Amino acid sequence: MTFNTVEFLAFFGLFIVLYYLLPVKVRNPLLLLGSYLFYAYYSPILVTFLAAVTLANYGGALLIERFERGSRGRRAVLAAGLVLDIGVLAFYKYFNFFSGILHQIIGRGGSAVTLRLLVPLGISFIIFSVASYLVDVYRGTIGAERRIWRFALYVAFFPKVAQGPIERAEHFLPQLDEEHRFDSEKYRTGMLMFLFGLFMKMVVADRAAMIVDTVYADLDGHTGASVLLAAMMFSLQIYLDFAGYSLMAIGGARILGFQLKRNFQQPYLASTPAVFWRRWHISLTTWLRDYLYIPLGGSRCSALRRHFNTLVTFGLSGLWHGANWGFVIWGLANGAVVAVEGDIRKLGKKKKGGECAEQKASPVRSLLLGILSFFILTATWVFFRAQTLAVSLHVFKRIFTSLLPRTTLKAIVAQLALGKTGVLYGLNVAWGYPVLLFGLLIVAAVDIAMQKVDLPQRLASEKLTWLRWIVYILLICAVVLFGVYGYGYEAASFIYADF
Repeated sequence: MTFNTVEFLAFFGLFIVLYYLLPVKVRNPLLLLGSYLFYAYYSPILVTFLAAVTLANYGGALLIERFERGSRGRRAVLAAGLVLDIGVLAFYKYFNFFSGILHQIIGRGGSAVTLRLLVPLGISFIIFSVASYLVDVYRGTIGAERRIWRFALYVAFFPKVAQGPIERAEHFLPQLDEEHRFDSEKYRTGMLMFLFGLFMKMVVADRAAMIVDTVYADLDGHTGASVLLAAMMFSLQIYLDFAGYSLMAIGGARILGFQLKRNFQQPYLASTPAVFWRRWHISLTTWLRDYLYIPLGGSRCSALRRHFNTLVTFGLSGLWHGANWGFVIWGLANGAVVAVEGDIRKLGKKKKGGECAEQKASPVRSLLLGILSFFILTATWVFFRAQTLAVSLHVFKRIFTSLLPRTTLKAIVAQLALGKTGVLYGLNVAWGYPVLLFGLLIVAAVDIAMQKVDLPQRLASEKLTWLRWIVYILLICAVVLFGVYGYGYEAASFIYADF
């Protein structure tokens, strides 16, 4: 029941009506029930996982507060809680991965021990949420929640439980004290967010996925330019797919009266990879910064230690995404890029007034740096999409050994001549590519505008009712007429649903 399915739209529509018809005092319990029903839709058995994680961390936080700050007992309870949380995550997601590594090290005959496990929905997002809660209680940032149903709702809140954002308890729990009466402005803002997220996913991301999947399925059958196009399309696909989901999650929560934190801030408008990573999956990058990078020493240390901290943080970020070497290499590659960029930036600074000041880049220079940044990031995304080192190297080999435009044009002409429906790279030439291009231009225009104005908030104004309804109708028509339906073996899936 992902956000772009009829089942979810029916569930959410009925839930909104019931939510606002019932008295205010029962709305939070209803949210908890709805969240567990949403989770049970995927697997009723795995609801026990959700409940067990909730109970363990609820009790762990209460136990932490029983000890004085700085005491050995307090540290021991925190350590036990984190070991339990990370252990559960490692068991479900990484047992087979590390079993294979251990088998290769030992070098004995036979095959590695593997388990066929049904990985709980959103396990990484859930574990990171409860782990940060334990740490915050230990640090004294927040107090342990006494009412278990409130903590259970924090863990299971259905707009965010599957793919985030990774919400902090200090931001979410106080909102449960508010009376979530129907607010027309929040409803309008949330609806605009949800519909535009749906547009990003179904009209643009899933159409870009056709090109990516078609080329990656037959790398040797496509020229270097075609493979490069697929690599670039994946850079856009993963952004549109995940940012689209996040926007729907934030919009859905807003309709219900809750404020989730922003997860993307126009990352591809960044001029450098380091700025890109401050704008991408913000809830994860800030989590890694606060609970991993800074405790390791952050940037207030020697250059060598700073680079080590950066590589460890990015490397573990890659491993967080999945149990294969492609994700780890992707993380380390981005860590190396950010570390090198930091050194180059320091070298490029000029001393002014006794302090290090950086010259402001011109618009043209920023544009060129942004283009260079996009291609650097695209190269690292290859490891993410290919997921194995062998396939990744094969992608680069195809790009650099058959990149001649003339060869690509001949291949395109030949492919169109053979096809009876005018399909190129899995996408219809007559209308598929125009829709994709127009969709990308719309997203780019919105991203550029969002740097200066909060468009959903502005359009939610009662003074712009006519314009807002035009946007509603256009987005709904675009999804209905041009959305991708039934594509691939998992038509409704989001990329980050696997993480």
